[in-house]
Amino acid sequence: MSLVTLATLGFGDVVATEPLIRVLAPVEALTGFALLTASLTWFMQIYPPLSRRSALALRLHGLAEADFAAAVRDLSPDTISRVTEGLATEINVVTVDLTQHSETYYFQEANPYQALSRQVHYALELCDAVAEVDTVEARVGASTLSASLDRLAVPLSQFTGREGDAGVREVLAAYSADH
Repeated sequence: MSLVTLATLGFGDVVATEPLIRVLAPVEALTGFALLTASLTWFMQIYPPLSRRSALALRLHGLAEADFAAAVRDLSPDTISRVTEGLATEINVVTVDLTQHSETYYFQEANPYQALSRQVHYALELCDAVAEVDTVEARVGASTLSASLDRLAVPLSQFTGREGDAGVREVLAAYSADH
């Protein structure tokens, strides 16, 4: 009877006859409902951060496939600005996700194109390439992207054991090695 009540099934085949059990049965049913609700809520909250992380990895992979860093000198300042600002924003969102949902760090992506740990190095390469372009938009874009990568390294350094004076490159390398 206890299992049926906790699972909130309530078949009605077995009914409590003792007064104490009749009082505790609804409490047990509410406990079962709360456990079920909490479990489903956690699952529903964990997938959006994982999806955003995978989307960022796919975007970085696409930029790498297009060899965006090598072509950055030939691109318009508006294009450079748009791409770096967009990447910085996506990196900031992933940083917030890692801070608010720290358990997502331990989820590993099977597809290497969707694994941020495998694609994040291209953000560093892109940041370096954009920093070499001599326009105001490129300097601002490189600075924004660099700051976002610095912020991403903070929660990652806590998971990888690289807290302290480790640089962004070391933290991201440790993240890649860990995954």
